[in-house]
Amino acid sequence: MAPRDREKVLREMDRVHITTMRQGNELVVTTDYPRHRAFPWISPLSVVPNFDLEYRIKVPRSARLIVRHDDGEVHVDDITGNVDVKARQGLIALRLVSDKPLAIDAKSDYGSVNSDFAGGESRHPWPFGHQFVENISAASQRLHLRIVYGDVVILKAHEPQAPPPVQ
Repeated sequence: MAPRDREKVLREMDRVHITTMRQGNELVVTTDYPRHRAFPWISPLSVVPNFDLEYRIKVPRSARLIVRHDDGEVHVDDITGNVDVKARQGLIALRLVSDKPLAIDAKSDYGSVNSDFAGGESRHPWPFGHQFVENISAASQRLHLRIVYGDVVILKAHEPQAPPPVQ
């Protein structure tokens, strides 16, 4: 990379601010970053980031997870606590190991919802949206998933069985 290009990238990176704050027993992660006009234009006021940013946040399996996300992907692996994710555009993907009953309320306004778990699927009256609901009152885990533009995928992950002892 040319020195001039490197300086430009470093200036852009200096404009990205990530803050973490603890509020009671919650951790709040906030990102402020530069945006530019979207092309092709979704709307005249659309702005998008000019870079990729990836977080890998590890929490206890039983943690309650609340995510508010703008654009991009949200992946959640092996959480047994309640999960509440809202995103504007991208993908919400959950990989769950639990065999316990789940209460699932997942909806995409312009996209699809796919689940390995039992539940009722429905299409919106208009041809774009999709909803998946399974209301189990005794469920130990509740999933509330919403995305405007994009898909929701809920996968049942299988943990490999331990081999029998060698004799």
